[in-house]
Amino acid sequence: MGRRFGLFVFFINIHRAICVWNIFDSKIDQKTIIKTRSKYKKGSILSNILKYLFIVCSLSSLQVYSGSIAVPSDINYQVYTFERAFPGIGVIKQKKGVMQIPDEKNVIVAFNAINRKNLWQYSSMIKKVIDSEPDVYISLTVPGLNLLNGLGEQCPPIKNLSVWIIVDDLEKVNFSGFKKLSRLRVAAGCKNGRKVIRTGKLLNFKISKNEQVYLDQVVASACSSQVITELSIKARYLPINLPALNNKKLKKLSIDAGKLSLPDNLANIDDLAVSYMEMVNQEKSLKSFHSLKQLELTSVDLPTVFSLPDYPELRRLSLAFNEFSVVKLGNMPKLEQFCADHCSNLKKIQGLADLKHLKSVDISYCTNIDNLSFLPLNSPLEKLNIASCVTITNFKILSHLAFLKTIIVSHMHFENVLNKIKKNTKPGCKIVSDIDL
Repeated sequence: MGRRFGLFVFFINIHRAICVWNIFDSKIDQKTIIKTRSKYKKGSILSNILKYLFIVCSLSSLQVYSGSIAVPSDINYQVYTFERAFPGIGVIKQKKGVMQIPDEKNVIVAFNAINRKNLWQYSSMIKKVIDSEPDVYISLTVPGLNLLNGLGEQCPPIKNLSVWIIVDDLEKVNFSGFKKLSRLRVAAGCKNGRKVIRTGKLLNFKISKNEQVYLDQVVASACSSQVITELSIKARYLPINLPALNNKKLKKLSIDAGKLSLPDNLANIDDLAVSYMEMVNQEKSLKSFHSLKQLELTSVDLPTVFSLPDYPELRRLSLAFNEFSVVKLGNMPKLEQFCADHCSNLKKIQGLADLKHLKSVDISYCTNIDNLSFLPLNSPLEKLNIASCVTITNFKILSHLAFLKTIIVSHMHFENVLNKIKKNTKPGCKIVSDIDL
């Protein structure tokens, strides 16, 4: 009887919450509910309604939003998320009349229908988004970008800008009017039907000389901006020729290209992420990275035995999703994080053994690594991810890692691995297995 009554109360509360949800026309998010509920006494009627309202909100969308913005019905837009180094765009579903911004990093709000007739309306809407969500990227087409740029002092103070370039159009791009610009993302591509040419491992769109000149000019224009601190160029299947970098403020650079050519000097760049199929003068370019503090490198063009030069200032190195079988690291005395996850052919890692500041190592899904002898003994290593490293059977080296706090062993032969790891790790080390995940 008690259980039936409990279910009855539960459904009554859910019904009340749905009613409230419908009254607000779904224009409410989880954060608002949590903030509002904190004002009422726990166990009170209003507190309970808000508790169940949170459940309804969560069931309506598993996405957590940082805020909502009212949008006129004649404004066309889309909301996306992406990753900085290797953008994988995902559309966020929206409700009619309400722009919902997900509580995530790297969010884009795209306005692709700006023209001379609706220019001021869209300009006002963009300002509204910027005021509400200052970290969001505003995405524009080249025509929309140039129209807003032409507003002069009335141009919206966009700090984070994403521009989609179609090389077929050869339409000039002008960033000069965006005086508040801090982060710039340029995505370049071709119209449907463009032929892709394969040369060895390189895949590139077949573009004309004029289109190549145009693409080089767009990249040069982006690089010449003296106000940006972060630049991302997404041009998979297109050749990118990066000019000399003279912007002293530019610290972060991310490039995803087919064939990539880099300048001899990366100036003040200390955070670099590159993904490419072929690099011009690769060995020389890799040596020019000597002043970097963070490096992410992915390419199908790396040799089977891959050697990296000395990087005396490097703190974080990511070599994820590469195909080499041996990686040899140069002198990297300040390295704190090493990541080589999803390198399925990787068998040997050389160069970590003498590092005194290494705190995190991720070799998850490196299914050909069969031992941990590459780890530095008596190091301050705190986190080790060996998920899916099913060929590793000897864990004795873990007994020498006195500062190890977390080891991830998911997707492995759980019972055998767990017993061996428990035997060799210090008390208090958290072992994250499939059960925990």
